[in-house]
Amino acid sequence: MEKIGFHSTWIGWISECIRSITYSVLVNGEPKGHIIPTRGIRQEDPLSLYLFLLCSKGLNGLIEHAVDRKHIESFSLCKNGPKIPHLFFAEDSLLFCLARLEDVRKILEILGKYEVALDQKINFDKTTLFFSKNVFDSSKELVKNLLGVPKIREYEKYLGLLVVVGRNKKASLNYIKDRVWGKLQEWKEKLLSQAGKEVLLKAVVQAIPTFAMSCFRLPVGLCRDIEMLIRKFWWGQRDGKSKRIFLDAWLSSPTPSVLAPEATVDTLINPQTGNMKTNYDGTMFGESDEAGIGVVIQNSDGEVMAALPEKIQKLSSVKVLELLAARRAVSFTSELGFINSTFEGDCESVV
Repeated sequence: MEKIGFHSTWIGWISECIRSITYSVLVNGEPKGHIIPTRGIRQEDPLSLYLFLLCSKGLNGLIEHAVDRKHIESFSLCKNGPKIPHLFFAEDSLLFCLARLEDVRKILEILGKYEVALDQKINFDKTTLFFSKNVFDSSKELVKNLLGVPKIREYEKYLGLLVVVGRNKKASLNYIKDRVWGKLQEWKEKLLSQAGKEVLLKAVVQAIPTFAMSCFRLPVGLCRDIEMLIRKFWWGQRDGKSKRIFLDAWLSSPTPSVLAPEATVDTLINPQTGNMKTNYDGTMFGESDEAGIGVVIQNSDGEVMAALPEKIQKLSSVKVLELLAARRAVSFTSELGFINSTFEGDCESVV
């Protein structure tokens, strides 16, 4: 503290706070002994934070001195940016240097002085290395052998978050989507009501990305993928096997890698500008003696201009029903005065 510039009186006050501590040990519920440590502070003493800062200030001075003497080549974010030799946090410390044995030896020398000053040891079991892509494998092995610490594995996590996130954030943070998917797969959606699904989605699924979002800005593509999974679970879409999927704006377009071969996908194509489009269909009502005809007319913007549902007597053939539906579509379009219209049905034999 003298080298940093603190007055001797202030140093004496700090020393008095450290050396005036006494401890007692409870044995069978009774305090025993009178322990006087050479260094220590009282429980919940706010001085501990400042002592930590003072110790880190000493380590900072040693590193800065080595950088000024060119013993360590520090790290720079850009070409003309400031040099960053280290970053100190409450629980972790990051040291930056070139992948050279001279720099690594100097760092070991500084850490050795720090250990002697504080009477502590660096825990190399909790120390890891991270190399940039420009470092040769031979240099990596030399540095690893000198320090005796492992290299950080790709996508390694610390406190639930990735240690290193590269340029491709979506690939790095894709584990969040996997966790959401795994949680949705665990639930039996057929046994849940809409209210039950809502509670589970809001209380469990939407809370999964919260911790990561407090540190990282999630990519837009990843957010859309998570929203798509939530929508599918909410509406019970699953993989498209049991429901007809229309390419609407709220639903992502299905791909062959997602849909099963037997899945039905209907693509709605709007007519050309100034024209109309008339869709028609006919259906049988099971064991009933009735059948139905439906006609829908749309403009070039996809807006429904008119619609017609009709019940008729059940016929002997579906093809005949489709013919009647086509004839009714032509007459209905003519009655409304739409001249330029394209007719579309789902029966290949009706032209």
